[in-house]
Amino acid sequence: RNITLAFFVTHIMASRRLFGSPLLLSHHIRSSLFTPFLALARQQQVRYASMRIPIVLSSPVPGIGETGEELMVRKGFARNYLYPKQLAVPATDDSRKRFEDVRAQIDYAARDKIAAVRKASKQLSKLQHVLVTRHVRSDGSLHSVVNAKVISEKLFKQYRLTVEPSRISIPIEIKTPGTHTVNVDVDGNIVPLTVKCMRR
Repeated sequence: RNITLAFFVTHIMASRRLFGSPLLLSHHIRSSLFTPFLALARQQQVRYASMRIPIVLSSPVPGIGETGEELMVRKGFARNYLYPKQLAVPATDDSRKRFEDVRAQIDYAARDKIAAVRKASKQLSKLQHVLVTRHVRSDGSLHSVVNAKVISEKLFKQYRLTVEPSRISIPIEIKTPGTHTVNVDVDGNIVPLTVKCMRR
């Protein structure tokens, strides 16, 4: 593998020195140079595909799937973990039929919703702050209010996160510059969010 890759790189460098760019080479020469690399890529793709096998989960596995689900997993993971612990069986016509009724009861929509909530919560918890700039009056108060709608817009503009204003609660009204904490309701999961107000 390394010899083939070295051959490819060597010829590309040589073509750059001689012709300035491998794109200037004839189609025949380009094909002869790229063929070994493409063949290697195909071999790697076939090898990767052969490392995965279809299985049917016979028990729920957190982070993997529910009972009855058919999945493609690595051979080693199936043979060294799933099969010995009786968490899965090889995917055959018999095993598919055996778990057909169980598989039909899986609520994929609910599971996707839970996954989306977890992802959103994780993204929000990683944010350092949401930045809001405002003009400040002579008495030190903000010239215009910072409400849930403003925070929602800033979340999307700065982080491309869509959070409805109705899900943002502001315990203490934001009237002055500085650092403030608001709460975001992600489907019942309350995530604190820092809002940093700076003078414009």
